[in-house]
Amino acid sequence: MGRIFQFPTQPRMRARQTYAPRKADASKPRSALSENLIIQILAGVIVFVAICTWPILRWLLCADLIVQVLRMAFLSGWASFAAFLHILFLGVLVYVILLVVPASPK
Repeated sequence: MGRIFQFPTQPRMRARQTYAPRKADASKPRSALSENLIIQILAGVIVFVAICTWPILRWLLCADLIVQVLRMAFLSGWASFAAFLHILFLGVLVYVILLVVPASPK
């Protein structure tokens, strides 16, 4: 026959349920860069321009990405690193735009 293991008793379960974690916002120090008004305005302007020009910008960045991938395929050296940076830039830009722009109602 196999062994029978006992489940934890109720007091132990209650101890887990009453545990309250610390608030991360109060203990987390904020960066001085994120509180700078000039940086916030500059980031807002960049995001605003990217959102307003997104249909054209998307096509241009995709064409640039195709050129970079072709360069990576036929050249060696820094071409693969440049292609990686272009892919990373496009991914970050798409992520920021999807974060800022609300979903359209259907």
